[in-house]
Amino acid sequence: MASQSEEDYICPVCCEIFKTPVFLSCSHSVCKECLHQFWRTKGTQECPVCRRRSSKDDPPVNLVLKNLCESFLKERNEVRSSGSEEICSLHSEKLKLFCQEDKQPVCVVCVNSQNHDNHKFRPIDEVVSSYKEELNTALKTLQRKLKHNETMKGEFEETVEIIKSQAEHTERQIKQQFEKLHQFLRDEEEATITALREEEEQKKQMMKEKLEEINRHISALSHSIRDTEEMMNTSDVCFLKKFPVSMERVQISSQSDPQTPPGALIHVPRYLGNLSFRVWKKMQDIVQNKRRLVLLGRTGAGKSAAGNTILGQKEFKSDLCMDSVTSECSERHATVSGRSVSVVDTPGLFDTQMTHEEIMMEIAKSVYLSSPGPHAFLIVFPVNMRFTEHEQQIPQIIEMMFGQEVLKYSIILFTYGDLLKQKNIEEHINENIKFRHLVQQCGGRYHVFNNEDENNREQNIDLLQKIDTMIEQNDGYYSNQMYEDAHRFRQLEEERRKREEEKRKQEVEKKIQEETERLMNEQLQRMREEMEAKQREEEERKLQEEKQRQEENERLMKEQLQRMREEMEAKQREEEEIKLQEEKQRQEENERLMKEQLQRMREEMEAKQREEEEIKLQEEKQRQEETERLMKENEQKIREEMEAKQRSELERVKVERQREEEVRKQQEEKQRREDMERVRKEIEKRIRVEMEVKKKEEEQRKQQEEKQRQEESERLMKEKEQIIRKEMEAKQRSELERVKVERQREEEVRKQQEEKQRREEMERVRKEIEKKVRADLEEQMKKENMSNTKRDPGIAKFVKEYEQELNLSASAVNKSSHTGYGAIIGDVIGGAVGLLAGPAGAAAGAAAGAATGAVMNAFR
Repeated sequence: MASQSEEDYICPVCCEIFKTPVFLSCSHSVCKECLHQFWRTKGTQECPVCRRRSSKDDPPVNLVLKNLCESFLKERNEVRSSGSEEICSLHSEKLKLFCQEDKQPVCVVCVNSQNHDNHKFRPIDEVVSSYKEELNTALKTLQRKLKHNETMKGEFEETVEIIKSQAEHTERQIKQQFEKLHQFLRDEEEATITALREEEEQKKQMMKEKLEEINRHISALSHSIRDTEEMMNTSDVCFLKKFPVSMERVQISSQSDPQTPPGALIHVPRYLGNLSFRVWKKMQDIVQNKRRLVLLGRTGAGKSAAGNTILGQKEFKSDLCMDSVTSECSERHATVSGRSVSVVDTPGLFDTQMTHEEIMMEIAKSVYLSSPGPHAFLIVFPVNMRFTEHEQQIPQIIEMMFGQEVLKYSIILFTYGDLLKQKNIEEHINENIKFRHLVQQCGGRYHVFNNEDENNREQNIDLLQKIDTMIEQNDGYYSNQMYEDAHRFRQLEEERRKREEEKRKQEVEKKIQEETERLMNEQLQRMREEMEAKQREEEERKLQEEKQRQEENERLMKEQLQRMREEMEAKQREEEEIKLQEEKQRQEENERLMKEQLQRMREEMEAKQREEEEIKLQEEKQRQEETERLMKENEQKIREEMEAKQRSELERVKVERQREEEVRKQQEEKQRREDMERVRKEIEKRIRVEMEVKKKEEEQRKQQEEKQRQEESERLMKEKEQIIRKEMEAKQRSELERVKVERQREEEVRKQQEEKQRREEMERVRKEIEKKVRADLEEQMKKENMSNTKRDPGIAKFVKEYEQELNLSASAVNKSSHTGYGAIIGDVIGGAVGLLAGPAGAAAGAAAGAATGAVMNAFR
């Protein structure tokens, strides 16, 4: 352990004796090199001890401290070079005892000195033995720590390998998931472009037909013009004979001009309108695996009960009756077998409580409630239903509403399957030809629900599996665009029927032209048929020749493949035999080499063990000699230090005033320096493993960088998800605000209606009260025998009775203070009574007004 004087000369940064100490403005001293290195590392000019900022870029050198350090090093070197003896420096006696308070060896004379008064002493041998045991215990602790650190190193290396394997596996899964999304986008692009190409072909074909029709018209017009011009060049007699026929032909040819057909251009918004949103919604459905279902069927078929069975909870109102329970579309959703399922219930077809148009309009809303479109239409039929003409019309009605493609997205759902009892549903379908035809229209898709066993989740799972299969076949769901196309198609059909009616009106006028065209068409048809027949014969001949060539090529290929397969098998068997022989030889050679290597390793280990034992014995002997030498040097050093202190006492007194403040601060930092000295010694002991620590730090740095890359990737993905989530939340908030505004508007309308009713009721009550008061007052005034002196008491009595009567009726309604309309009515009544009965009428009017106010407040 370092002496007191040595600790005073230690740098707080490098924990070594000051080399070139500099003096900072905060009165701390640090080695110049240590200070500049600390400043370069931190980037700021501050004290390494107290962190106070230095005002000077180049602090001055502390010459006094530098000279003291040089003197101390010189004395210490002299002490180490001169050797050490176990002699007391004060009494020249042999050091045999150890002072437990001062923690230093002393002689027998020192025991009785005043400096060691009331101190405890122990023999040096006992103290050394106990200190060695304590040091040995600490050494074993360090050895256990070293072993534990080596074990942890192995575990950390295994963890690094596991992390690497996890990262590779996760990376593969991420690539697979993104490949699925990329494939989905490619499929969507291909499907959209295919639909565009199909519409392009349809439009081209339509325009081609129109061009052919115009060409025919042009040819007919040219022929008519040429004939007319020739006729005009004939003689007058011929001209007059042919004039009626020619005039009729000219009039027929100039009847109607061709018009540009409606919808001739490609409907671009159908493909580009909300393209990103539609693709995003489909992708969202794929990620969420959500299913949207629409229930269709006639009244009493059990649609609401089927919806409750699918959702696994009672969401729709369902009663066992033939009257329609559902009068408008409603949508409910729940989680079924871990998947989100949305069901839309619709009004029954052929409902007697609603018109056909109302039913059609309400059912059409189901597509928008299941936006962006339902995955399946469930057409509900009870198994015990009589298949009447109405039931036969249901598929046609659905096609008329949603288009011809709707049956591709439809499944027949039979309810009340418990009524089948022992009969199979297939037998039940095959027994009725109309039933079988209905199922065939929906692609043979059907499902049965047992209404008595609503807790049976298997029937729900089977239904969802059938819906998934249908979705795969249809490449998605029935979209609003399909409904709009169907609606547009119906409009076009209606326009087409109108045009046909107009055409039928013009048929008589066009008979001559049609006959001519018919003959030409027949001729063209015959020519076309002959050409097609020749073309078919030529194609059949080419197909036959191509088929023969393919069969010949296949036969030759099979023979060649058979020969190659046999050659490969023979070659493979030979290679396997050679490999087995080589493998056997390698194994024998490896076993021989392993045995030789094990023998050499065993001999080397034994020799190494013997050498290590000899080295340990030699090192133990050297340690004992070194310990004895150090103890002697320590004793000599202490004795010389005491002598040096006595010699330099006068010199130290001269510089004591200069060092007084610095020594005081150094004494305050004594404990910290001792800790730093202990840390320095531990660092010296761990120099052996410094390279391993650096290696671990490098590995940790790489792991940290990899972790940062993963966190950055996760952060980007989370930010993207957050953006999508915010957009969805903004959309939901706007929808909620719109619903809220509509509800507020409805609430205001309702309040206005209630206010209007209250005003009407209050007006009616006011009129009744006025009528009653006027009648009572007139009856009171008819009493001719009443004197002027008794008039006031009579009116007061009447007012009191009338006030009691009205107060009784008012107190039953509301016992609060009466204001508002009652006060106004009171003013009116008071004025009327005042005219009839004098000043006392005002009191009567006020009482009546108060009671009337209570009644009005009750109505409010």
